[in-house]
Amino acid sequence: PMVGFGFMDQTVMVHAGNVIDLTIGVTFGFSTLTAAACGQICSDVAGVTFGGAIESLAARCGLPEPRLSGR
Repeated sequence: PMVGFGFMDQTVMVHAGNVIDLTIGVTFGFSTLTAAACGQICSDVAGVTFGGAIESLAARCGLPEPRLSGR
């Protein structure tokens, strides 16, 4: 599940940052770093929204849950 979440997270961040850079960034004169930060915000929202769906899909595919402690 962590690989699937990481793939989704990075894909959203790169594509959202690129779209923001090419549209709103050009219009308002944002730097590329500002567009990347906005892309990171979109990625965080997507992670919160779709995190449970990715875990459910991984469980249905029979992937083992990660053995992480609560510490």
